[in-house]
Amino acid sequence: MTYLFNRNTALYLFTIISLLTIQLGKAQDLLKTYGIGILTAPKCEASRIPLYETVNGEEPGAFITQVSKVEYNFFRMIDNNDRIVNLHASDAVSIGYEEVALTVFEENDYGFKVALNHTNGEGYWISKTDVKRYHLSHWSWMDYLTKNYVTLFPEALGIPMNLREQPNATSNKLATLDTDVYQITPTGKTDGLWAQVSVSLFSAPYCEDAVFKRKFTGWVKLLDDKGYPNLWFYAKGC
Repeated sequence: MTYLFNRNTALYLFTIISLLTIQLGKAQDLLKTYGIGILTAPKCEASRIPLYETVNGEEPGAFITQVSKVEYNFFRMIDNNDRIVNLHASDAVSIGYEEVALTVFEENDYGFKVALNHTNGEGYWISKTDVKRYHLSHWSWMDYLTKNYVTLFPEALGIPMNLREQPNATSNKLATLDTDVYQITPTGKTDGLWAQVSVSLFSAPYCEDAVFKRKFTGWVKLLDDKGYPNLWFYAKGC
């Protein structure tokens, strides 16, 4: 009987650990699709932005062209012969209704890596000189998520977050934000990877008929150690 109990217990623990590992892997893959930040461009400003295969490259390997109208804003990638190159789904991110930004996967003194080859990790570079020349704006996720008054949700990325009194993992836990009954708004105060947030608790998830229950304030680890966002927003609303 003891042997069966131990074997069954071990099998149960193995199954739980395996499922958690799979979920963690999925969460990490999802996080990597958002990169470490974005490049945005003004609406109604068509540009042909050079992309370089190496830092300090002399000849562009491709171009990003902005296709924009008053009501929408997105990007298209073309090669040196003006042939359209399909961007990976992770190379652009929706930040509003019919508004898309270029995902930034790496930054150095020269510029920003975009249009990542998701097979080998190589990509193209936009120089910081061209970012200024073509009126692009660079946002780290910390800046974008805390300065644009967006409402964040734990279910958007599927990562439960602990709300704490102070910006550190050992501070007193106020709540576990695990479903979209919690609507999270950054106050603008940050400390490293942490952001102070105002949390509104409702009786039902976002986009459902709900009654406001209470509001409280605390700190969440908004970005992980690699700079990927731990919370996300619904760019197009419900």
